[in-house]
Amino acid sequence: LLAGDDSGQVRVWDMSDPTDPRPLPTVAGAKGEILGLGFTPDGRILATASSDKKVRIYDVANPEHVRLLATVGGFASYAYDAAIPPDGRTLIGGSADGAIRLWDIVDPSHPRLLGPPLSIKTGEVFQLAVSPDGHTLAAASTAHAVWLWDIADPSHPQLLDTLAAAQDEVFNVRFDPAGHVMSASGSDSTVHFWNYQPAVAARMVCSAAGAPITRAEWAQYVQGASYRPPCR
Repeated sequence: LLAGDDSGQVRVWDMSDPTDPRPLPTVAGAKGEILGLGFTPDGRILATASSDKKVRIYDVANPEHVRLLATVGGFASYAYDAAIPPDGRTLIGGSADGAIRLWDIVDPSHPRLLGPPLSIKTGEVFQLAVSPDGHTLAAASTAHAVWLWDIADPSHPQLLDTLAAAQDEVFNVRFDPAGHVMSASGSDSTVHFWNYQPAVAARMVCSAAGAPITRAEWAQYVQGASYRPPCR
């Protein structure tokens, strides 16, 4: 078990016996509070986001001897969260300055920045989540919304949508393990749920739309385009 604290340290426990956790050596690193943690799926690499505007990468394969591998930054304010997609090849950091940066961490000792930062335009990036297939990045923001990007190609992320999720700040965003549902919550004490898969959403819309548009209706209202009914 690993946890970041307000002194900038990573605290480590041996959980072989969950009823009697054994403290392991504490790891110093950040020069401020640790605000977010992210792991590779195999649990060998840890990323921490901290109030000193940095994201740090650690080798935690041996919990008795945690090693700092690299430090990245470029943010103008707190680094609030860090996330690593399921393939373990990319590190994503979000900041209070509204920026999200992506790094290639195929070699975690030498992270490589991938393009310019993503921006939520206004507000702060408070939390990040990546879908189970690794293709969608969600960012909870203080600007009342969740931002979604397609990161199937992390070198060229594409903005998918911005979802209104609260009357005020959005603090948490999560994907369910099956990858069908995304949830978000914030300061309005409400949890919002979305089925974020476009194909599923399209089927839901079509099921409520009634009879599909006919060829005659298409010719009348969609002149100049070949017949391609959105619902069949």
